[in-house]
Amino acid sequence: LPMAFHKYEPQYFYDFEKEFYGYVTKAKKNDASLFISDNGSLASRNWPNFDMTYQYLQRVRQAMGAAGPLQDSKRSSDLSGDISSQKRKRSSLGSSDRETVQRKDRLYCMVPFIWTPKLLPSYHAIRNTWGKRCDTLKFMIDPIIGDEHVGFKDLRSNSTADLPEDVVVIYDIQRPWNACPMSEEGNCRNIWEKVWRSWVWVDSHGGRDLAEWFVKVDADTYLFPENFKRYVRAKQLSPDEHHYFGHRLDHRIDNAAPIIAGAAVFFSRSTLMESAKIYRKFSNEYSGEGLRRKRYEVCRDAHTDQEEVITAVCLKEHLNIYAEAALDDLGRELISVGEIEDVLLWNRTEQGEWWYWVNKPVRHPQTGGEIHHCCSDLPIAFHGYKEAFWLHKLEVEFYIRMDELPDEVTKNWNDHLWRNDEITNQYFERVRIAMNAASTSIR
Repeated sequence: LPMAFHKYEPQYFYDFEKEFYGYVTKAKKNDASLFISDNGSLASRNWPNFDMTYQYLQRVRQAMGAAGPLQDSKRSSDLSGDISSQKRKRSSLGSSDRETVQRKDRLYCMVPFIWTPKLLPSYHAIRNTWGKRCDTLKFMIDPIIGDEHVGFKDLRSNSTADLPEDVVVIYDIQRPWNACPMSEEGNCRNIWEKVWRSWVWVDSHGGRDLAEWFVKVDADTYLFPENFKRYVRAKQLSPDEHHYFGHRLDHRIDNAAPIIAGAAVFFSRSTLMESAKIYRKFSNEYSGEGLRRKRYEVCRDAHTDQEEVITAVCLKEHLNIYAEAALDDLGRELISVGEIEDVLLWNRTEQGEWWYWVNKPVRHPQTGGEIHHCCSDLPIAFHGYKEAFWLHKLEVEFYIRMDELPDEVTKNWNDHLWRNDEITNQYFERVRIAMNAASTSIR
């Protein structure tokens, strides 16, 4: 967020105006007044040290967009007045200003979970890190808890377990997670039934009154709830319209529909309410296994882990809702589907078209720059951290000091280092700077 650039001839003033106040980002690629680099990037001129300068100008645009507009000087002058004058000024706000001040974007975080001793460290880590920044946090568990070492307990017949208030037992689940030979994951991977029944539970138990937005988030995901709120406000998304978004993947588009990766799947309140109506009919309309199409290509209940695909199919077929990609203004991904230190190195040009890139647009429709690369300086989620320790590690990177953590968490701290440490630490620093700049825009 620079304050000034020095030693430029007057004609450069117009170039900076184009770079930072809308003209470059809104221009057409064939605009003769703009410079187009060899890789298709648009700029107001051929700046010296172009690649490095262009990257910096992009970061400035992103940070300015995240920080939002300043209040006008007349309103800011109220800060030096007495409280009563400030109250009078606020009462005179126009209707659109009042809507901005009063807008609510509460986030309901729903974490499908298995209540077993092996996974309890992740439960506590989520509660003590990103989970405390959700407006509502619920862990949705199967009615069977425990494991082969401590023994299994079926809460449908024995409900004496002392569970925390943020843990919800989905008693209606018909397929027990532990009733098949143990896979490498340690469970039967019957994710879809748990997800759709959890959405029904949320809608049936007052979810629509607790939040405007809802996310199904994996237990190995690190979430940034406040960056999510910045995103929906910047995009002016309404919770009363249909929205279904996250990291969009198009590699299965020929078989079903574009999908949102399961790391973090966001619904508007409207989508929650309407999808729950569909799911409530499953037991009546979609019983039986004898369908010709694969189980995950039909909007129905099924024993499958393809919850991403069936969600997309249901929303498309019944509500005409399609997956929306969560990207920043520069076309960068807001959600990484893998561990962030690895995803930072994924490069479409160098690696070629593997499933991650299939059917994703190559160029930004406005700037002409490459699109869908990792990652935004205001990320919404990082995925792939199954070991609870890493959630604490990320918390220290962005929110707290290490000495605020209990000793049992930090005792082997230096044994856990980020891969690709130079690139990863440079990115983390950009995130810290952007979040600090944007911090005043979220109430």
